[in-house]
Formats: sequence, structure tokens, C-alpha cells
Amino acid sequence: SGDLYECQLTDFRASWLSRWESKTEQTDGSKYRIAKIAQILSNTPTDKLLSKLRKYVNIQKFIKFWALEVLMNHTDGYARNSNNTYVYFDPNDNNRAVFIPSGINYYVVDHEASLKEFTTAELPRRLSRCPAAVEMFEKEMKYLLDNVWNENALIALIDHFQAQAETAEDMQYTSGRTYIDRLKSWIQHRKRTIPPMPRGKSKPSSICHFEHD
Repeated sequence: SGDLYECQLTDFRASWLSRWESKTEQTDGSKYRIAKIAQILSNTPTDKLLSKLRKYVNIQKFIKFWALEVLMNHTDGYARNSNNTYVYFDPNDNNRAVFIPSGINYYVVDHEASLKEFTTAELPRRLSRCPAAVEMFEKEMKYLLDNVWNENALIALIDHFQAQAETAEDMQYTSGRTYIDRLKSWIQHRKRTIPPMPRGKSKPSSICHFEHD
């Protein structure tokens, strides 16, 4: 029953509000809450950012979402590319925003994104410059790595689906097996490739998708 929007190559920027797509008939077409978040991100000093944002964004849930995008190397999601995300303003949580990932359709091992790249969108860019938010992010990432990222379970799952696929199609081709081997290796080494959170740029990106330096 809350407001639900789709983020496809847009962000919390006043000039980009028209690009947010309302997904239900009852969703507020004025996009008032998105505009408020954009205003806070644009005008609020870093030392007051968290306190201002908390009225409109569930910060803890966003940081979990952000950390999972980093951990999974979701290079076409919100944090890196302002894309493939739903934002839901939950009436059971004082109408604060929660983020729902979608469109995870890029091979995670095709581009090993740097952590800096995941500070491109406006929320992670500003939060990466806020010490309290960085501390929350690093605590969440440690929890995920220690308690959720289970290499043996993930590789067993790959083996399970590979065995199913081989009964339906020819998996003897080199590229398919090579990719599976690369994916397993990526999973086994992922914990060692996540450095501390860097600071995002001091100014917003001029375009609504990832731009290389």
C-alpha cells in the first residue's frame, strides 16, 4: 500500500525526478518523498546528513542493501550505476524508503568493480564521506563476510545447477565451463578483494550511470 518507484538510470536529483517511474496506481505521482531525499542530499552538511535522512530512508536497511551490492559485484545496480532498483516507502516503517534490487543480469566476474565505483550514486556518494555511515557499512560488510558468505555452500549450489543444466543442453563447450571455473575462483577469493570504503567524489556525477575517471 506504500509508494513504489522504479529507478532506471536515475537518482535522487531534483532535475531527474521525471525519470522515476511510479509502479502502482496509488503511488504518489508528485514524488514528494524522492524530492525530499534529493533536497537533503544536495543541501545538507555531512555532519547532519544521517539525522536528516533518517526521516525518509531506513539507513540501516540501505547500508545492508549497499553492502550486498558490493559483495555480489552487482555492477548494474543502484550504488554503481543508478539502475535496476525499486524504492518502496514502507507505511509500516513511517514511510521510510527501502531499496529492492532487480535486474542482476551481468556476469559478476566480467568486470571486477573497485569499491570506489560503488560510491557513484548520490546516497552512497554522500554516505561514503560520512564517518558514522562508513563505520556502519564496514560493520555490515564484516557481518556478511563472517556469517553469510559461505564459499562451500555457494560452490555446491553452482555444482547443483551445473549438473541440472548438463541434462538439458551440451555443457561441453569451452566458454561455459571456463566461466563456471572463473565464477568458482571469484567466490573463493572474494573475501580478500574488498578493501576499506573509500570516499566518494565531492560533487555529484554529471551523468546518471557509471563514468570512468
